[in-house]
Amino acid sequence: MLESDTEYLDGKGWSWTFHESERPPLLVIHNYELPSGFSEARVELLIEVPDTYPDAKLDMFWVYPVVTLAGGAAPRQSQERRDFDGKLWQRFSRHLENWRPETDTLQTYLVWIHNHLIDDAQAGP
Repeated sequence: MLESDTEYLDGKGWSWTFHESERPPLLVIHNYELPSGFSEARVELLIEVPDTYPDAKLDMFWVYPVVTLAGGAAPRQSQERRDFDGKLWQRFSRHLENWRPETDTLQTYLVWIHNHLIDDAQAGP
């Protein structure tokens, strides 16, 4: 991760863990607040950070625990699961199309994630 990424995470007041020994390395943001409309108010958010980041884009994300939308439906493209740290994580298959390594960072990716989560919550079941 970039120094600016750690400064951003700390500046937001988030508790986070970077698992550099994993391949690819994994960032977990603890107590990440979801927009209203999900079955959980807070989750752990997991993001794979490629070894060649920021030249390589950040892609997809996972949450724990598994969440549903109001009414019990699963968010679109979120049925896949992954085991990590003794937990079963829910994958959100979202793909940022236009990654620009000269300007995109973890910060811009987290804004992108948040916007997608808002869209999911508003779309409902």
